Amino acid sequence: MAIQGTVVSTRPLEEDKNKVIAQAAQNVRNGSTATANAPQPFTQPGGRVNNTLSQIQDFINGPSFQFTGPQQWSYEADSDPAYQAALSTAKRNIADQQANTNAFLRVGGQGKSTWSETVANQIGAKEMARVSDTVLPQLMQQAYQRYSDQANRDMQLQQMNYGVQRDKIGDLANLYAQQYQYDVTRPMQEAELTGTYLPGEAREAIQNLLGLKQQAEDKGISREGRAELSKQADGIRAQLSAMGIDPTLYGADVAYNKAKLQNPGFRTLAGQQLDLSNKQANNSAAMGWSELTGQMLYPQNDWSGYQRQVNRGDSPITLSGQQMDLSKQKMNMDRQQMQLDQQQRMFQNSMQERQFNENVRQFGLEYAMRELQNQQQYGLGLDRQALDEARFGLDIENSANRTQKTNYSMKPTTMIDLLTKQFGEMPKDGNGPSKIPYSMHDQVSALIETSDMSLEDKIFTAKTLGIEPKN
Repeated sequence: MAIQGTVVSTRPLEEDKNKVIAQAAQNVRNGSTATANAPQPFTQPGGRVNNTLSQIQDFINGPSFQFTGPQQWSYEADSDPAYQAALSTAKRNIADQQANTNAFLRVGGQGKSTWSETVANQIGAKEMARVSDTVLPQLMQQAYQRYSDQANRDMQLQQMNYGVQRDKIGDLANLYAQQYQYDVTRPMQEAELTGTYLPGEAREAIQNLLGLKQQAEDKGISREGRAELSKQADGIRAQLSAMGIDPTLYGADVAYNKAKLQNPGFRTLAGQQLDLSNKQANNSAAMGWSELTGQMLYPQNDWSGYQRQVNRGDSPITLSGQQMDLSKQKMNMDRQQMQLDQQQRMFQNSMQERQFNENVRQFGLEYAMRELQNQQQYGLGLDRQALDEARFGLDIENSANRTQKTNYSMKPTTMIDLLTKQFGEMPKDGNGPSKIPYSMHDQVSALIETSDMSLEDKIFTAKTLGIEPKN
């Protein structure tokens, strides 16, 4: 595209640049004058980027700049006013010099003569030679200098116009890079980090809308001014709706401080996968707490809230929770039954001791020992039967507690005291001869073996009484 004649000003270039920016972003910026009844058309994200790129392509595909060289230099003396002026001056000089010469010759008496004519011709020839040999070359040099200066000025002008064109396409390229960064690169980078994609034009529309909200919440604004801002905001909300952004996030009833915290946009595939992963994690956490507490807890993002759900106590009871309650009730009943059994055994031991003493008094020690052995064997059989029934009915929780110490109904001191009353004080720690007759050792050993005591207590009792325990 050839531009000739004058230097192009940089101010029109700046105006063109502003027009390009305004044209590229008109769908968002024009929202400031839009109304809800007449929203501006929406250009899909990347529209202004494509618009700027199209301008660059049109500029490149258009006519290229052509430099024009100067015309061939030529000099026409007859058309040169300076030469004509020098020629007129030479003619006047010739006339003046000839007149002066003729006057001088007349004074000498020569007047009009051959000599006078010869002198006049010499004066004319000399003056004309000066014009052709001196003045004319100077005029030709000056004319060529003017030609050269004009050619240089023309070249500088063309270079400046060419530079202006290069600056314009450079400005368009910079504008394209900025728009691409804002509308494409930045949203994609944020989408990779957050999982939410928000087009650049939508971001700019939201910023404009937040600015209108700030102005509308100013206490000094008039009712008419607020109404005008509301119309402008309705136009931008219509644009957001066309982009697929929920406009209610920035509705007229939403304050600025709340609106600026919104995080609109479109969830990417990675963002959706992250949401699904978080949902699964929340569900797993809720199931874990439900299994732990026996209450049906609902999933939530704040895992510390599960304890608050438990503390409220209004959650439904799960099947495992009901089983835990039943297990606790059974444990309490078993504990009460164990206490009753222990009291009953203590009572039975006391009755056995009385019965043993009475049998010794009436029928002798041998009968009393045999009767006591029979009673203990019978009681041990009942205890083993009850123990088998209890073990058969224990649940998993009670099975985990089987390592607890078994409660036996008879203590070693009870057996030792009972026999001491019959045979006298036994040697301390089993040292020395036993007070129990040797013929009674087997019966006493059998009595100790069948008593409801631990193995350690049976060994201790036999050693204390001086009797060899049975294997």
